Amino acid sequence: MRSGGQEERISLSDIKNVSYSRYMNPPQVTLSLRRETVFGDTIAFCAPLTVVLFRSSQVIEDLINRADSARQKR
Repeated sequence: MRSGGQEERISLSDIKNVSYSRYMNPPQVTLSLRRETVFGDTIAFCAPLTVVLFRSSQVIEDLINRADSARQKR
């Protein structure tokens, strides 16, 4: 994660929950984290835009699946 001059690496296993608001403009992703970072324990960012409105983002679906898989291995 990078914002301004600050940067911190966040492991997929540190992601507690991924919520995706596709009906907002632009769509928003919120990550709830298991630990505090320099950005806090909740991080929100704009999702990649899709060509079809209100369609789920394959990138975000992949993030959700990878975070779930990393948590289960923990």
